[in-house]
This record gives sequence, C-alpha cells and structure tokens, in this order.
Amino acid sequence: MEAQLEDQLNAIMARPGVVGVTCVDKRGLCLSAKGIASPNMSGVLSSIADQARKVDPANSSSPIVRLESDQGYCLVQKRSDFTLGIFKKY
Repeated sequence: MEAQLEDQLNAIMARPGVVGVTCVDKRGLCLSAKGIASPNMSGVLSSIADQARKVDPANSSSPIVRLESDQGYCLVQKRSDFTLGIFKKY
C-alpha cells in the first residue's frame, strides 16, 4: 500500500505547477510529504478540512479548501480515510 501511495503522490507532483503534496491519516499524522509540503503541516491541514466540513454538515461531499498566498495556493480536501493537501505555484 505504501508503494501505491508514493506512486500516486509522485503522479500529483509531476503535474504542472505542483510544488508539494502531503497525505494525512484520520488522526492528523503524516503518511507522506513531498516537495515544499512539510510533515509538520499535517495536523493543521487535517484540522482545516475538519472545520470546513462543519460549515455545511448536511452536504455529504467534502469541501475543497483553497488557501492563497502571494506565491501560490494550497488545496485541502478530507476523504474518508485521509486528507490530501496539494501546493501549487502561480
């Protein structure tokens, strides 16, 4: 399973503009981080995704949160078993 996760994250990293990606488990622990993504971000990204779900609890799908800065943005989405954060440059 770890090899499959690494393969998927490498495929995401190969996309244009992507400079980092992280995958976080249900407890907020880092499963993998690549590029500018740091394992230290795991708990924060997981919390952001959890809080975003509370905005519309009746909605069955998880929202995608976009965090912007001058250099780029981060997309965060929680799934049933993990949270994914993708960092992109403008």
